[in-house]
Amino acid sequence: MPTCHVEFEPSEYYHLLDPRLNGLVDTLLLNRFLESNEEFRWCKSSKGCGAGQLVSNHKDLLGYETFRKSFFFI
Repeated sequence: MPTCHVEFEPSEYYHLLDPRLNGLVDTLLLNRFLESNEEFRWCKSSKGCGAGQLVSNHKDLLGYETFRKSFFFI
């Protein structure tokens, strides 16, 4: 299956999206940015609250884990 390896900047495609999709793209880009920081941790709530925080002593804490999400790129 062919794969496209071209990456676009958001400014190149935002004008093509409706407001709902703009919000989705903003959320995905924000999540990618947050997860690039090794001190960021998502809440481990089984309810999936979607919250997270920066933890400066992340290597010393038990019960926290880094969660890497898969992203869908347009």
